[in-house]
Amino acid sequence: MNTFYTKHDELIEEVMGVRVSDPYRWLEDEKNPKVKEWVEAQNMHVERNLRGVSFDLFRDELAS
Repeated sequence: MNTFYTKHDELIEEVMGVRVSDPYRWLEDEKNPKVKEWVEAQNMHVERNLRGVSFDLFRDELAS
C-alpha cells in the first residue's frame, strides 16, 4: 500500500438533515486487514522519514 495515498470512499450520510461526507470511515475498523496494512505502512514511513532528533522532539511533545 502506498504511504502517500489513503483510499477514500464516497460515503455520504444524512445526519439531522445535513449531508455529511465520511470518506475515511473505513479506517475506524481496526480489525480490517487493510486498516492494519495501512497503519503498518504509515509507521514505516514515519520510521524512514522522522527517526532521529526531529522524531524525538515530536514524540516528547506528544507525551507531555
